[in-house]
Amino acid sequence: MAKILLAGLDTGTANEFSRKLALLGHATEVKPCDIDIVKSSSADVIFASGDDLRCSCCLKRLCSANGAVPVVVVSRLAEDDGWLSALEAGATDFCGADIDTANLRWVVENAISHPLTAVAAA
Repeated sequence: MAKILLAGLDTGTANEFSRKLALLGHATEVKPCDIDIVKSSSADVIFASGDDLRCSCCLKRLCSANGAVPVVVVSRLAEDDGWLSALEAGATDFCGADIDTANLRWVVENAISHPLTAVAAA
């Protein structure tokens, strides 16, 4: 079981991710997208909003704030520019807000098994 921080996700998306992640056996915590909150978190993976301007503007700092903790950007928009920008800023992965449970399992497992990706890209 992984501890997953949902940072800056809107209420509907956070509820849906919490439900799906619970089905996969993971514990979630929903918090605003804030560097100090991320730094103090003991999460194994951070899912950060790609739609929240605060998260988008400080994504590089967010990705490096917790060292080797992988950051996955979640967005309601499936634009290539957003995906590429997130990865260039140091995100481990990018997924749509409407991701199905099977693909969410893969994203979490990939993020956990490659924790240094976020640090290497920052």
